[in-house]
Amino acid sequence: MRLSGTSTSTVLMVLILVCLSAPRVLAQANPDMGPQDEFLKNLRTGQPTTADDKSFDERIDTEINALNNAAGGTELVARQGALNFVSRFMAQYDHPDNTVSFKQKLAERFSLKIIEQFNRGAELKPVAARAMSTVLSRLGSVSARDALVLGLKSTDQVVRYLCATGLARIVDGISADARLTDITLSAVAEAIAVETNEVVAAAMYKALFFGSDHTEKVLASIIAALDGRLGLMRASVQSVDAAEIPLIEFLSRLNGLSNNDQVPIVGRLAVLLRLSVEAFEDLDAKGFEAEARRDAIEQMIVLLEELIDSIVNPSGKKPDIRSEMAKRESGSPSVVPAMKIELLLWIGTEQTEGVLNKSPWDVPVGAP
Repeated sequence: MRLSGTSTSTVLMVLILVCLSAPRVLAQANPDMGPQDEFLKNLRTGQPTTADDKSFDERIDTEINALNNAAGGTELVARQGALNFVSRFMAQYDHPDNTVSFKQKLAERFSLKIIEQFNRGAELKPVAARAMSTVLSRLGSVSARDALVLGLKSTDQVVRYLCATGLARIVDGISADARLTDITLSAVAEAIAVETNEVVAAAMYKALFFGSDHTEKVLASIIAALDGRLGLMRASVQSVDAAEIPLIEFLSRLNGLSNNDQVPIVGRLAVLLRLSVEAFEDLDAKGFEAEARRDAIEQMIVLLEELIDSIVNPSGKKPDIRSEMAKRESGSPSVVPAMKIELLLWIGTEQTEGVLNKSPWDVPVGAP
């Protein structure tokens, strides 16, 4: 079962930090795969070929078997086994004598083996899956793409996060291949559309941020991802959180979008703005206990309205949720009602047309 919602974000970040930081210490203390690995020393400075695949696979299998055996032991044994696995592999992968060809081959064979492991599903212990994902996230190799994409489907939120960050690291490499770009963007968008963890969703969005050569494809993927996330929010399966902040920041950096690009994006942003203002109202009523979440939603409202304003550039007096929200700092008792009035100036009511109800935006009244 997936842990969902913002309430699990702190726990998730602790788990991620354990995965990402602890192995770096052990990497110095336990760097070797073993004394029998003379072939690694011989190939490290050369050009491995397909004839060497079996040797790579055997050594990787040995490490995976040791990890899985440890994962079946006590918590302490499992954790130590995971740390050893990451440190030993990364010591080999980051060895200063490695040729580019050696690193590519090692990443390729490792990734194929991890696909086999991920396909075991529930049989693969979470601690082992996280160790494998930690390595994948650090490779920075396009060879790891297939394994990373598969990891986005994991039931373990730490695995999903690590694989998303790994994909974000290699978008430049993937973007050189049009076919890989298409299937990667599609896979990431599908994962975001059903993601209910704030930290994981934010990391997944970053794996969509390909370069300007792929803007049309990226925007199509963003729309698909947002449609899924907004659907979850509308159905109250997913609370409004700050996961979309990296996305809004990315969209704010894009220049020269055509009307065909802008209209569908603004339509989704309008819905997210409404949901965010409603979430702010709910959190504001909860007081101090919800302060951290409210602050995050406040940041998102500011970024959302700034982006909508910059795209739409309405004439005359502009709606201004941000200014009304800022009055909260001075203790104004009517901040939320005033924010909602400004929101309606954007999204309209049955009686009064809002800025975004007009052509070419044609957002339905109330941004449902």
